[in-house]
Parts: sequence; structure tokens; C-alpha cells
Amino acid sequence: MEKPNLILLVLLVSNLILLFCLDLINSTVGSWGFFLYVPALFFLPATLFLDRLRALILLFLTGLLYDLSIHSTLGFHGFCLCTAYLIWQEIFKLGRKGLAHQPVSLQLGINLLFGVMWASYAYFFSSFTGVWEWSRMAMDLIFSSLLIIPIGIWFPRFCTSFTELFQGSPYPKHSK
Repeated sequence: MEKPNLILLVLLVSNLILLFCLDLINSTVGSWGFFLYVPALFFLPATLFLDRLRALILLFLTGLLYDLSIHSTLGFHGFCLCTAYLIWQEIFKLGRKGLAHQPVSLQLGINLLFGVMWASYAYFFSSFTGVWEWSRMAMDLIFSSLLIIPIGIWFPRFCTSFTELFQGSPYPKHSK
């Protein structure tokens, strides 16, 4: 198996681990009326480790899984993550170098944008009664923004360690 494909699979597994943890957190804090909404956490590792095609595949699959996880319209977060990636790559042309400066700020901005877009979509196009109200959306996004800072710092490091675990050391062992 090619190394980029291995990295894609490892990042997909790490995204599944994070999704599982987010589901556990949301089931706990949901009893207190909060909802942790953090789809932007999945943006950074794909941008850091993968080429364009594999990053788009990973972001779309992760977005679909995130949609299933939070019971939103299937494809919404997949297309949002892919669009954010393409905008980042094509318009800003910063690539990996630009991410090194303020990765958490980028994740917070993307998360806020996704939250407002999802709430607007749910408000205008949703026929179910469980629409995310504007006051609750604001509280959930503030709560999510506070938690995205430590998780946003930890998750790329976790992905780095996880990919190194499966790739092995890039340096050959010396025999005596």
C-alpha cells in the first residue's frame, strides 16, 4: 500500500476516534442542554498530511460521518469541509505554511461559519420541529469555541503520533 493511502486510512480512523469521543461528550453535556459543535476540527489534519485529492476524499467522508453523528442533512458538512479546503488552497494559497501560524484561529473561524450556515439552513429549509434556535446556537457555539481550543491543539498532534505509529520510523535502523 502506498504511504499516502496509508496516511489517508490512518487519518480516517483518527477522525472516527474523535467522532466517537465527541458523541460521548455530547451525550453527557446534552443532558445539561449543551451541544458541542466542532466540525472544523477535522479540517487541519487533512490539510497538513495529505495532497489535494486525498484531503478532499477524507474531508468528504468525515463530513458524511459527522452528519450521521449529529443527525444533520447528509452531505452538508462534507460539502462544507471540502469547500473550505478548496477556498483555503486556491484563494489564499497559504497551504501548510499558513497553518503553522494560527491553526486554532482558523478552526474557530471555520467552526463559527459552519455553525451559522447550518443554523440558517435548518431555519429556512428544515421541516422537522427540532430546529437549532438562534439563542441556543449562540450558546452552543460559544461553548464549542471554548472547547475547540484545547481539542484543536491536541488533535493534530494525535494525528501526527498516530500516523508515525503506522508508518514506522522514517530512519533506517543501524546494525552493528
